[in-house]
Amino acid sequence: MASTVEQSTIPLVAALRKGNYLCARCGVAVPLNAAAALVTAPCPGCKHNNLVPRKISKFWLIKLLRDDDTAKQYLARHEDMPLESFCVKLLSDDLPNIAEAVSQFSTEATMLRQLGDHPALLKCVELGCIQGVHYIAIDYHDGERLDDRVARQGPYHEGVALLVTLRLLAAAAHMYQRGYLFRDFDPRNILVTDKHGPYVFAYDACTPIDDAQSGATTFGSPLFMSPEQLTGLAETIPSAIYSLGMCLYYCLTGNTYFHDDDIPTLQQRYIENTLSLNDMNQKLKHLPSDAGAIVAGMINRQLKNRYQRFADVETDCLNVLLKHI
Repeated sequence: MASTVEQSTIPLVAALRKGNYLCARCGVAVPLNAAAALVTAPCPGCKHNNLVPRKISKFWLIKLLRDDDTAKQYLARHEDMPLESFCVKLLSDDLPNIAEAVSQFSTEATMLRQLGDHPALLKCVELGCIQGVHYIAIDYHDGERLDDRVARQGPYHEGVALLVTLRLLAAAAHMYQRGYLFRDFDPRNILVTDKHGPYVFAYDACTPIDDAQSGATTFGSPLFMSPEQLTGLAETIPSAIYSLGMCLYYCLTGNTYFHDDDIPTLQQRYIENTLSLNDMNQKLKHLPSDAGAIVAGMINRQLKNRYQRFADVETDCLNVLLKHI
């Protein structure tokens, strides 16, 4: 049976097909041509401000989700699939270097297509350009960022944290098999849903393997970056594992391993090798012993002493979970 929220989308799409949108507060039908699309306008009845929907391809854009420097993201309903939710990203048309922005947008769209379908990735369902407007449509799931979830509910139990890690490992391995290295497992880049589990969604952190191995660009959140990334060295699978290990530590403790005050000196401390093993032992001693051992193997500052394969981390996570069955 469809939920109440799902059922409410059916009359909304029906109204849109007839040239009207429904006020989010009182439900009155308002003509789409009463105001410009994608601006807020007061309802003629209750005066509530509503976003005036716009149709791109078969997607009706009904709510602004995110406004970045180069693009805006909207919650959308599909003309033929009214119960499904999508996120449609529109490239801004007033950028100073629009040609470069279009090129980067097209690169992102190509990457999403190449990544294909995976349970922990938000699938790209359509991309194109209509009347000069470049857009990408991907699946949308209701949820919250991992950092917000942990802040609201507290640190995860060991088993839940390992299950989240397994899902993210599977996503990282899938992306690598498709030719990309995911470089930033910052909890802010992970969407947690109650119905479908966690998703990786910040695809600008996904870099072609050859580019990541060149060490030419630094990208990511400093508190979750590997030593290689912070110091401009080649990034490989262990670098992604390091970032994911920092995410696992966050899930287990509710805190980042390093703090904002550490950021200015982190790069130099890695270069000078002044981060001691004792520091790590002190930080990990309060973790459950099994999970703590996995974290230690994921975030060892020496690349050669770190996990080398996604599958090895997966095996150790599964073995810990099996101990508790």
